Amino acid sequence: MDKTKNVNMKLPTDPKDVAALKTFLEQVRSQVCGMADVLKEPFKSHFNELKNQFDSALSKLPPSEQVPAAMDAHQHLIGLCSCLCSASSLVTALSQKLNGMEEGFASALSSAVDVRLAASLAGGEFVKKADIEGLVAKGVEAKVTAGEVVAKDMVTSLCSAAKAKGLEEGELKVREEVKVKEVKTQLVSTRKAALATAGVPLPSEKLESILAADEAEFNGAKAKVEVRRGVLNKKGIALNSNTKDLAANLWLPEDQWTLFEQMCSSFVGGPDPLLSKPAASEKGKGPGPMLC
Repeated sequence: MDKTKNVNMKLPTDPKDVAALKTFLEQVRSQVCGMADVLKEPFKSHFNELKNQFDSALSKLPPSEQVPAAMDAHQHLIGLCSCLCSASSLVTALSQKLNGMEEGFASALSSAVDVRLAASLAGGEFVKKADIEGLVAKGVEAKVTAGEVVAKDMVTSLCSAAKAKGLEEGELKVREEVKVKEVKTQLVSTRKAALATAGVPLPSEKLESILAADEAEFNGAKAKVEVRRGVLNKKGIALNSNTKDLAANLWLPEDQWTLFEQMCSSFVGGPDPLLSKPAASEKGKGPGPMLC
């Protein structure tokens, strides 16, 4: 049975009573609203029903007349207190909501991290801490097997082997160099003897390397010497054993030979350039150039 039907409540008629009752009902209603915002079903519906009953009671109150200024100020303070209570209730509800969102976000983030980490582990991007030691040991073993690193107890024996191999290779290299040098010396001696027998001038020490050249290069240089000697003979210049130092120039490189040939040609039919007075230049300002 609805208990409100048994209450024989009369509405006040005095303006002060109306104002006081209205203030009381508004304060209680404010508290009821705050609880309705905080609570969940089925209590939320219950407090909303209470709020509707207070709204109905407030609507039936007659209007109050103007009260003195002090009472009016008091009414405003009571209204402010009611607003603050309502604000407090809203803050409480909002805090609870935010806390719930924070917990949900933390839970969702943790789940997402776990999923991503599991995928990275499966894809080989990360390794578990417990597996690191085993992986390192396996990697070191692979390096040793491949010969990229060696065990410490093998260093001494490997160094000794490398030293012995180095000495052996060095000895072989020296022997080969000595052998090549002996062959080269023997070849130079043989070719000098052959040139002397054939009456061909020998090259100077600076140009003696041509005597150790391969067969084709040596024969080409020798043929060029014969050609050059023939050219000088036609010009009346004979290079024989008495002029062996000059005859060695027959082995000069092409550019140097050209200068030597020009110098020899300038001596033919003219005065000795070392005894005669140098000729004056065209303008009479000094001696002309001399080839040495």
